Amino acid sequence: MVVIVTILGGLALFTLGVGLLLVGEVPFIGGTTIPAGRSRLIGAVWVSFLPLAFGVRAICVAIFGSEAVDGPVVTAFVFSFCCLVTFVILFRVLVPAAPPRETTAQAPAAPQENAFAADEPAHKPMPKDDDILPWMDDAPATTSAPKKTGKKGSKRAVEDDPFDFT
Repeated sequence: MVVIVTILGGLALFTLGVGLLLVGEVPFIGGTTIPAGRSRLIGAVWVSFLPLAFGVRAICVAIFGSEAVDGPVVTAFVFSFCCLVTFVILFRVLVPAAPPRETTAQAPAAPQENAFAADEPAHKPMPKDDDILPWMDDAPATTSAPKKTGKKGSKRAVEDDPFDFT
């Protein structure tokens, strides 16, 4: 019977712990939220309840014998320990160091004028077809041929030019 209660309680805490590990920041009492780091720590504590309960029970049996410590006592002790650790982690959320800041109601931003109703266009008009744009000039770019420097008959100057395909 004790093992069944331990397993069911452990699975319940395990399920909640995995949820806290995966979700991160969660809402809490009074509109406050549990930050993601604290939520994940609490999830790790709750996930570790079932292995701790069985591990502490096995250690107690190995050290003191099977009749010295009852299973429910060990399970209750481990559960109380997990609850205490959870409360210590949540203490900063339950009792904040400073009172919460008062949020001042900001006046709504002035509505922006409708660009479609304005008399003047909001942007410059597109150039017409007969306007020549500097980057669309039909004249080919003039480039000078690379000068070959070096001694007469030297192939080095020619070989250094990576754009000479002659």
